[in-house]
Amino acid sequence: TLFAPNTISSTLYERDFALSPDGKKVYYSLVLGSNIARLVERTFENGQWSLPAPLPFSSGSNDIEPALSPDGKKLFFASNRGGNFDIYMCTLQPDGSWGQPINVGAPVNTVTNEFYPSVTEDGTLYFTARYSGGIGGEDIWYATWNGTSYDTPRVLPVGVNSDKDEYNAFVDPKGQYILFGSHGRADDAGRGDIYSSRKNENGEWLNATRLGNGVNSSELDYCPY
Repeated sequence: TLFAPNTISSTLYERDFALSPDGKKVYYSLVLGSNIARLVERTFENGQWSLPAPLPFSSGSNDIEPALSPDGKKLFFASNRGGNFDIYMCTLQPDGSWGQPINVGAPVNTVTNEFYPSVTEDGTLYFTARYSGGIGGEDIWYATWNGTSYDTPRVLPVGVNSDKDEYNAFVDPKGQYILFGSHGRADDAGRGDIYSSRKNENGEWLNATRLGNGVNSSELDYCPY
């Protein structure tokens, strides 16, 4: 079902939706041109959504793909403000505003592009990248948080990743299931579909399956949250 038609879903180009834990705030990318997208925030008050409020730090670059930590206190996103696309993070301040974003740095960010962050309760960061040593094409990678920094990223196994492109992954707060986009698989109904996988009792990722036609379509289906 189209979300908030003629309000959030409008004649403009909205993408990369993130929802706060209490369901009262949404964040998404408002695409303004080929090289500019701003992150905006909207709040649900008195039975309706507020007007879009651009986040103050988001201007002059492509800021896309916002994702909230499960506690709602950190906001991750991808941006090319430094040249290539890296993953950035900002922290919720006591007054309810967002602090200045910081680049999460190596070993996650590199001289190539990193996209679409998703983070679990234990701080593990999942993201999309086209690194050497991957399965093929764009793959989904993850980096665990050791308390002070991220460990070296590792690629999700075959069964989730494939020789096609996998991208735009959302991982649940417990890190037990994943939703992601992929294009070109044998059962792809169109320009790209959403797939899912979950861990078994041994913590191993099961082979991904395509979501049904009630979700997927003959068009591009992507960026689940």
